[in-house]
Amino acid sequence: MTTKITVSMVLLTTALLVPLSTTITILYAGFVLFVTFVCPYWLLWMQRYKKYACVFFVNVAKENGIVVKSMALGMKQRYR
Repeated sequence: MTTKITVSMVLLTTALLVPLSTTITILYAGFVLFVTFVCPYWLLWMQRYKKYACVFFVNVAKENGIVVKSMALGMKQRYR
């Protein structure tokens, strides 16, 4: 049921955009197709690397007797 509503709303929006601007209509249709088809497959592909998400790079150093772990991906340093 919700799929039919979604498809009809996308088609209605596309039909209403055509008289306004062909460029905007093409951009909108491309964006909808990208989000609908490319993004889910991209997320599935990225699941392979999920276990490496936070352990991509671990740097352990001692500063003034405190062990400091800094991780990649812009995460803050953790003290323990």
